[in-house]
Amino acid sequence: MDTNLTGAIATTVTLNQSWFSGSIPLLVGAILGAILTGGITLYRDKINNKRNNDNLLIQTYSKLIGEKFVLCQSYENILSISIDIDYNCGLIKEAEHMAEKAEDAVAQDYLRQAEQIEEINTPNRERHDRELLQVTKSLRNLWENIGLINGLIDDEHDKHKVQILIKNIKKSIEAIEKFQSDLSTEIENGLPKAEMVKMCKNEYRIKSTWAEEKRSKITAYIMDLEAKIDDLLNFIYETHNHKKS
Repeated sequence: MDTNLTGAIATTVTLNQSWFSGSIPLLVGAILGAILTGGITLYRDKINNKRNNDNLLIQTYSKLIGEKFVLCQSYENILSISIDIDYNCGLIKEAEHMAEKAEDAVAQDYLRQAEQIEEINTPNRERHDRELLQVTKSLRNLWENIGLINGLIDDEHDKHKVQILIKNIKKSIEAIEKFQSDLSTEIENGLPKAEMVKMCKNEYRIKSTWAEEKRSKITAYIMDLEAKIDDLLNFIYETHNHKKS
């Protein structure tokens, strides 16, 4: 009885050992297979994410090119209109000031000039408001695209460079806005370089070279903004193509 029991136990142990020994390679193989499959999936997801990021970067890059042209054109328009408005406001103030010191007939002529100038300024203000809406919209789109580009750059060195280029764009925009703000400030103290110009017999008009001088500076501000945005675009283009190769 003891012998049979011992034999049965030995047989059971032998069978269990055989099963356990055979299961180890299967279990290890299953684990390695799962790890390999998971690794392939993670690698594939990483490749897909990178491809998606690259595609999104290219799309954002293209949008930024378009926004650059729209924004710069809108800034050029609104600066030109602002100069016209502020210049005309200066002319009105000068005309009213001179009317106070002139004889009645001449004073009436100055006041008529002021009224005519104000009539011109009304549509200018409407144009200014339309361009202001466009500038606001373009600025919003510009910063959204720039923010997206900054988020898509994962290399720390590249991100640092991009942030420097973004700061340069911000400084250029601030310079444009300060230029526009200073226009009104200058006019508040009277129209600079104003003088009376005789148009014909007994008819004079107030003239000033202020507007021409201010318009000559618009191009420099716009070109600087274009250059700063181009610096960012060129860096993205060169970095993206370098990593592809």
